[in-house]
Amino acid sequence: MTGWAWWYPVLAVVAVAVGVYFAVQGAARRGADRATCWSHTLMAAGMAAMFSPWQNLIPTLAGILVFTVLGAWFAAVRLRQGPDGTGEATHVAVGAAAMVVMYLGMSSPSSTAEAATGHAGHVAALPGSSSLLTVAVGLALTGYFAWHAWETTSGTRRADPVGGAHGTATVSRVRTETAAHVVLDVLMAVMFLSML
Repeated sequence: MTGWAWWYPVLAVVAVAVGVYFAVQGAARRGADRATCWSHTLMAAGMAAMFSPWQNLIPTLAGILVFTVLGAWFAAVRLRQGPDGTGEATHVAVGAAAMVVMYLGMSSPSSTAEAATGHAGHVAALPGSSSLLTVAVGLALTGYFAWHAWETTSGTRRADPVGGAHGTATVSRVRTETAAHVVLDVLMAVMFLSML
């Protein structure tokens, strides 16, 4: 995956753009929607830091702590919702857990290869140094984010543009938000593939 290293600064900029989008959306929303948007902002910021050419923008221990708390909080929210709850809390909890896995990968002894791999998202290891567990978890999470991206695009309900300017604005917002979710899913999948 070291051949992808030149792409990482580009992906860092994309992650920043997605994070800014979700931050702005969060500022305009209330309650659970605000918390969800800002959680996506935190994940995008973490991804941007991991893809950036500068090391240790977010200390590993801080990243693990923040995303563990975030994941536990959203898991508790999902449990309180009961069987009729939406999948958004589950997705944020899985995303936070994925971020913890990424940060744990950064702190593993095999991640010392980052200097030799051009930083490579902080988590790429030398060929053959990934454990079977790391590969299995990475592939499972890559599959999850690919599935979520597919579900997000296929499950989007677009407003009827016949409703005038308000309907058209709603369609535009839904499409933009869908794109932001898909891009964040793709960034997560790429990071896990770089760990393998």
